[in-house]
Amino acid sequence: MVNETLKIGHAAPEDNFFDLGGHSVLAAQLARRVRSELGVAVPMRDMLAAESIGELASIVERAERTERA
Repeated sequence: MVNETLKIGHAAPEDNFFDLGGHSVLAAQLARRVRSELGVAVPMRDMLAAESIGELASIVERAERTERA
């Protein structure tokens, strides 16, 4: 999902979303995609605070567990 949002071929878990060309508008688009495709709402503050793609994935996974509980 991150690769498509940033229009890049590959992003490693340790890569930083913003270092790869991401910005707040793309983070908002990513949050909308996560909500649309996974049915999970992730707060923008969490999206913007993530240090890496792996951390973004962890945030989404936590949100999924919380919403299922």
